[in-house]
Amino acid sequence: MRYAKFFTTGVCLLIFAGCTESPFQEKVDNPQGGQIRGQIALNDLTSPEGAYVWLEGANVSTFTDQSGGFELVLPQSSQNGVNGVFDLYIYLANYKFATAQTVVQNGKFLFAQGDINARGELSGTRSIQKILDISTAVTPSAVPKNFAGPILVAVTLHAVLDSVDVVFPKMVGGLLGAVLFRKVETGEIFVDIPDVGARTRFRDKVGNVPRDWVQTVFLGRGGISSSGVYEVIPYFFIEQKELPPELISSLGVDVNEVENVEAEFAGIPAKRTGGRLIVTE
Repeated sequence: MRYAKFFTTGVCLLIFAGCTESPFQEKVDNPQGGQIRGQIALNDLTSPEGAYVWLEGANVSTFTDQSGGFELVLPQSSQNGVNGVFDLYIYLANYKFATAQTVVQNGKFLFAQGDINARGELSGTRSIQKILDISTAVTPSAVPKNFAGPILVAVTLHAVLDSVDVVFPKMVGGLLGAVLFRKVETGEIFVDIPDVGARTRFRDKVGNVPRDWVQTVFLGRGGISSSGVYEVIPYFFIEQKELPPELISSLGVDVNEVENVEAEFAGIPAKRTGGRLIVTE
């Protein structure tokens, strides 16, 4: 009996000796860091560059690189003031956003908590699914910089799976309310608003049958006076339920004042095809 008791005690000691950490100490011993890394992919296998990564609560953000990778850094100023469980959002306007859970303590991420592994990485590649195809056609697609004639911009939308709610601010007579031009070489933004005073807001539910919206724009009205390559961006909003309005606000856009067309709208990330205007000398 004494032998059996000694044997049992010895086994218990060996078990505890072989443990590297106690589950009761997990919160204390978890590694921490001021930044996390992650990887995202798009389900249509297009380039994952430019997706927006935003952390609620701390309101810090970044964009994915060419391979879909990102690093998100908490600022030094937050180290003593940010605590809690926060969702990390991965966002492209015409893709279904994804979330991941993070835990922050005294302004630092706790690793091996939520969806962050022990190396400070997002566990697994997050794939986001396209919900709306956006195709833009510009006619003519090349004009001289002193061109005074009309340029037709047509955008074709169709939902990939379920219908998608789309808002068209300043729409009059079924025409696009505004068109933005982003100069590829410099990033400058120009805005053409056919009806400046319109305070309209048209909502539509776009299904899987392609639909077109058009607008006639002019270089002079948009303020374009120099040659270059311009990305043509039709002005409309894609609504996604449960997406925090603070995320859009962090991009510099006020969702409550969409009739005030701002250059910051061009900063809302989306994947479009077409939509190039070449302005020559």
